[in-house]
Amino acid sequence: ENSAESAAVTDLKQSMNLDGVVGLGPAMLPILQKIRLLAPLSITVLLGGETGVGKSMLAHLIHRNSERAAQPFIELNCATLPDNLIESELFGSEPGAHSAAGNQVRDGKVAAAEGGTLFLDEVSELSLPAQAKLLQLLQSKHYYRLGGTEKQHADVRIIAASNIDFDQAVSERNFRPDLLYRLRVMEIHLPNLEERKHDIAELAEYFCNQACEKHQLKSIFLGSRALMAIEHAQWRGNVRQLANAIE
Repeated sequence: ENSAESAAVTDLKQSMNLDGVVGLGPAMLPILQKIRLLAPLSITVLLGGETGVGKSMLAHLIHRNSERAAQPFIELNCATLPDNLIESELFGSEPGAHSAAGNQVRDGKVAAAEGGTLFLDEVSELSLPAQAKLLQLLQSKHYYRLGGTEKQHADVRIIAASNIDFDQAVSERNFRPDLLYRLRVMEIHLPNLEERKHDIAELAEYFCNQACEKHQLKSIFLGSRALMAIEHAQWRGNVRQLANAIE
């Protein structure tokens, strides 16, 4: 690690809340410097990168270093919801709007994130009708509950993430170009673990400590041969696969 690099790391640690960030090697430095600049601005951010690289961790980091840090951080994984429920999950529903709505007003994730940050993971999984509704929210800062006629105002910052190639999705007509422009005000691409060789040992030791604490084991230390094997292994599932393998 050269002196300019370590000075840059020290500078970041002093000027940002880096809780939960492990591994500040050369691949991550420019990303964290970019986040330091954009976190305080209420702009929409699009996070890209392979599965398991830590997009959720980065979204939390942006929130924690923003003016909204004291307000809610709400996460919605768009891939886990059936299409017919996405809209009510996001925007809430009026009584009787659908079979699961019951007889009372239900708030959605947008209302839950009011004043704070809404993180839409796997945003590329939204259907085209749901994309249109999200576009409307980004453009007007207003939305309607499912089955509702009263306009709701939204003060939320949106961070979206996906591991797909958006330009390809747009050309294949699976993703609306106008929504992509709205989400891509600032785009950050996270490096995979192969590009973060410098950080692997530190990450492995961190996950080892975490696993020991979680399972109430006495501290176990990774030997030099174990670390060498970990550094030379292929981690197609990136940080998440490494964490699970260590555990």
